[in-house]
Amino acid sequence: MAGQPPPRIGALLLIVWQWVREETFEGVRAAGYGDVTSAHLALLRPPSLDGLRPIEIAGRMQITRQSVHELLTHMEDHGYLAREADASNGRARVVRLTATGRQLELEIRGQAGAAEAHIAALLGDRRFIELRDVLLDLAEGIGTAQPARRRTP
Repeated sequence: MAGQPPPRIGALLLIVWQWVREETFEGVRAAGYGDVTSAHLALLRPPSLDGLRPIEIAGRMQITRQSVHELLTHMEDHGYLAREADASNGRARVVRLTATGRQLELEIRGQAGAAEAHIAALLGDRRFIELRDVLLDLAEGIGTAQPARRRTP
């Protein structure tokens, strides 16, 4: 494939993101959560959805309210969350994680951490820290990151 340009940064980031998502999903399934899909993992990504309205979740995930409703219904039917009346607006509902939902949230974070540790092992500590710092700078520079502190792997 001589003469072809190298992959664009977006394509490379997508490859890595898909790998992390798949590793996290497989780890969660192996931990006994056979009733969730990768879409449910996206629903439970940090920051927690606990206390959010479904419309806020739809915006965060960039999917329709109907799709969020289906995901939430599945999670509610399996005991991971409940939808309660919003104290500030009686017509609105908010999502509340159950103890089981909080355990799943912790498992997802743990599996994502394991995927990150795998990347750190592939790159070595110094290159991994550099990668993380560059990605933090980039995310902050484009205005999509929450303030994050630098840390070692």
